[in-house]
Amino acid sequence: MKRRKWSMAAACLITLSLAGGGCGRKEQEEVLPAAQETEADAQPAEAADGPEGMKETDAAKSEMAGSRAEGADDGLREHFNEVVIEGTAFSIPISYKELEEMGFHLDSAQKDVTSGGSPVTGYCSWGEDQKGIFCMDFRFKGKGDGIPLTGCDAVSFVWDADSAGGIEVSFYGGLREGSTRAEAAAFLNEVYADESGAQYMAKLDENGYAKLAAYFDGDRLVMVELFNYADYVD
Repeated sequence: MKRRKWSMAAACLITLSLAGGGCGRKEQEEVLPAAQETEADAQPAEAADGPEGMKETDAAKSEMAGSRAEGADDGLREHFNEVVIEGTAFSIPISYKELEEMGFHLDSAQKDVTSGGSPVTGYCSWGEDQKGIFCMDFRFKGKGDGIPLTGCDAVSFVWDADSAGGIEVSFYGGLREGSTRAEAAAFLNEVYADESGAQYMAKLDENGYAKLAAYFDGDRLVMVELFNYADYVD
């Protein structure tokens, strides 16, 4: 199977989840009916099936994807939502205001306001030089429609190796650019793995509203997805 090089920009733009938009990679529907749609209903946006050659997951492995997390282990459940960017730590979800104070800049978004309880996908750069592109989904906690993104929270964070602009980002377990399959498998469950690529994931709830996933093109880590929006879904 041939591989294709893909980036977060493409991944996020194609996000069509079962319920709307979102950023991230498309997973076998059995794995996260709410994952690739990034949440808009539990599926993190479809982002083109990831690096070409990445095959869909079978139902059995999908079921296993959250097994380790369900046993609540080694701090994974407590710290899976933590991110460090250029030495600055934050957790998902995070308010729009806090993102700005940290140094993120919202460069573009699907819409300026939320509607129908669905997430709005935004693309943020980092720092004074506004480097990199990081895809995030914004949601409003509570009832309401037409809420400006400035009043919403980022409930997902996607790092893409080809879109990060060399900015240093790390996730739970030290997962970062250059991490190996073995390092990801140390605390995430294997969804599939072959010579063309691999996917590892831990779902922290049965719906996949809270999850951490890593994707490899061959042996190269190309994307890490973090979603945490269970408290935003009725």
